[in-house]
Amino acid sequence: MSGILDNKTRIMDTIVTLEGRRQMAEGKLRIEYVSFTDNSTFYDPDVVSGSADATNRLYFEQCHLPQDQITFEADDSGKLKPFKGQGNNVINGKIFSGSSKNLAFLAGEEFASTANSLIISSIDNFNNLQIIGTKDYIFENEGFEIGPSELTFNINYSIDSEGERTLISSFADGFSEKITLESFPSLFNSKWLENSINFKYLPPINKVINKTADEISISFLEQNKIGNYTKLNNSENPYTFKKIENDLLSLENQGLKKTITFDPTSLNNNLVSQFFEISDVEVQKLDVIDYGEYVSNGIPKRMFFVGKIKIDEDGSQCFINMFTLVFE
Repeated sequence: MSGILDNKTRIMDTIVTLEGRRQMAEGKLRIEYVSFTDNSTFYDPDVVSGSADATNRLYFEQCHLPQDQITFEADDSGKLKPFKGQGNNVINGKIFSGSSKNLAFLAGEEFASTANSLIISSIDNFNNLQIIGTKDYIFENEGFEIGPSELTFNINYSIDSEGERTLISSFADGFSEKITLESFPSLFNSKWLENSINFKYLPPINKVINKTADEISISFLEQNKIGNYTKLNNSENPYTFKKIENDLLSLENQGLKKTITFDPTSLNNNLVSQFFEISDVEVQKLDVIDYGEYVSNGIPKRMFFVGKIKIDEDGSQCFINMFTLVFE
């Protein structure tokens, strides 16, 4: 039960939500954005000051509410963390309804329809937060539209006698590509992670106490490195944005490109995106790799790879790139 705020000493009440506590317990809490809401507050108009003095009112301490959780969180395998939606709950990608004593896991058509409404509840939670913002009535349109609202990629697999799968897309006539999990490199060799600082080549060196030394020069690193370590990534032939655009152009020529427009949108065009794979019995959140920003023909762009992590027969984690997104 919430207590009553002391209006003489506390002018703002903040809490760590249940999701925040879970991330703190796992050592993964990173505060990057802060928003403010005046939900449950009312404004009494006043002729002189615009609104009446609110310091004499009773205000209750903040408590956790369902709308505090906006984005779905997933573990390293893509399994969804607990999320409570409109009358349904999701745990490990499975959706169930009912009480804790009488759980009913959904499947089939009922699961598919419920999964869509569950994902939409993320937007409902965002709206229910009633975040405080500034509206620009001169340069901005209040609306936000995405078009087209639905895209279709018809992708099928055929399995030969040796167990290898061939990707067949009826979206583009004559397009086929043989894909096996073993054909994908591990995360440390993956070209889709070359721009990530966590996967760059950084061999350990001996600590040198010399304030005048150029610690980022190649010669300094060579002189003080602890040993010879193999470069696991493809740093000699990096996957540059130019190469990526050439690959995307090849896919576009095969008819494998779709364009989505955001019109109208805000001036800053700040977007929050989540990507899911929904089967008949499970919802899996896809992984997104931010490859970075670049400029092409004078147009600033930002590139993302969307896919999932799989483990090959050697026990290595491999990233399977399913979609390449370019925001411009």
